[in-house]
Amino acid sequence: MNSALITRQVHLQEGASMLKACSKSGMSVKAWLRENGISRDKYYYWKRKLKDICLDELCPSFVEIAAVPVLRKKIRPDQRAPVGRRRVPAPI
Repeated sequence: MNSALITRQVHLQEGASMLKACSKSGMSVKAWLRENGISRDKYYYWKRKLKDICLDELCPSFVEIAAVPVLRKKIRPDQRAPVGRRRVPAPI
């Protein structure tokens, strides 16, 4: 394995364990950060980073969508309502 990849994995695990410890503590994030000497910026950096990684793995960037033809009903000229006016039934 590449050493850069190993280093990245270690950092991701450290960030994840920090978020998990904070979550399991039952304390507010602010109080937990103060007690553990971790900056607010570092906490939210890892939270955002790990969320983005998880979303990339779960949801691909592009999803293929099948094209569906749109069927339109033809309307006779006497059935069309003038713009901005109420529709009046056509005489029989």
